[in-house]
Amino acid sequence: GDEGCKALAEGLKINRALTSMDISGIIFKENNFEELAKMAEVNTTLLSLNLDWPSGSPRSSEHCKIIKHKLSDNAVLRSVTVPMLLS
Repeated sequence: GDEGCKALAEGLKINRALTSMDISGIIFKENNFEELAKMAEVNTTLLSLNLDWPSGSPRSSEHCKIIKHKLSDNAVLRSVTVPMLLS
């Protein structure tokens, strides 16, 4: 739920061990997705992040824009998977 997602994001902000995370297939509410995007912006340990969600999910194009913006400053991540959106 909302609290679990927020706790995950907060914990990953200070993560020093986890290098790969796959949370594909989860449809996040807008506020929860933004928390995960903030985590990805500051996390210095994750090398691989899979955020591939169902492409038909609500706001999926908005989520892609948010994560792209937040990850632009992350120099550590080497692999990020997000859905391919067809226009």
